[in-house]
Amino acid sequence: MTSRLCACDACTCELPDPPRHVNDGLAYCCPACADGHRQGEKCQMPGCQCSSAAAREQSGATLDHAVEETFPASDPVSP
Repeated sequence: MTSRLCACDACTCELPDPPRHVNDGLAYCCPACADGHRQGEKCQMPGCQCSSAAAREQSGATLDHAVEETFPASDPVSP
């Protein structure tokens, strides 16, 4: 049996063979990872912190988008 890792970006959990959670053809270690931690659920594997990393990524993406919306580069700076 070859070791495979969960498809969650920040997760380092090894998957059982066969994997128990599959979403869009990718294998995950738990339902929270398969759902992308959308509701802030923690990874169900002991010691894994991937849900914290996923939350930081999502908040950073939201901030980047907000900055783009509020200050377009083409606008001149006010005197």
